Amino acid sequence: MITKIDHDNIDFDRTVSAVKERFSNDAVLVTFPVTTGPSLSGFVDVLSMKLLQFVPSANGKFIEGPIPAEHQERAAHLHEELIEKLRSRTNNSSTNFLSTGHSPTKTSGPD
Repeated sequence: MITKIDHDNIDFDRTVSAVKERFSNDAVLVTFPVTTGPSLSGFVDVLSMKLLQFVPSANGKFIEGPIPAEHQERAAHLHEELIEKLRSRTNNSSTNFLSTGHSPTKTSGPD
């Protein structure tokens, strides 16, 4: 978890690179900010592929919305990276759920 991204002079991408270098290149982003510093307005949720935009003066509440066009390519790339890393470590049912949001359906067998 990267904190203090609402502070001045934060370089989020440099911090992510440092985390990967120090701990593991297997570290993946689950969210990334649409802005940093005092103008922080929300995050892109890489797993759900939605924008989580803060509601001003609402104590951390947010609304979901579509990912802005300028962040769609990065979100798609990070989503695929997340799914691929999970796929290499989990079974197919879990990966299917994570990539589609749907549980596998039972096709046959006793109840």
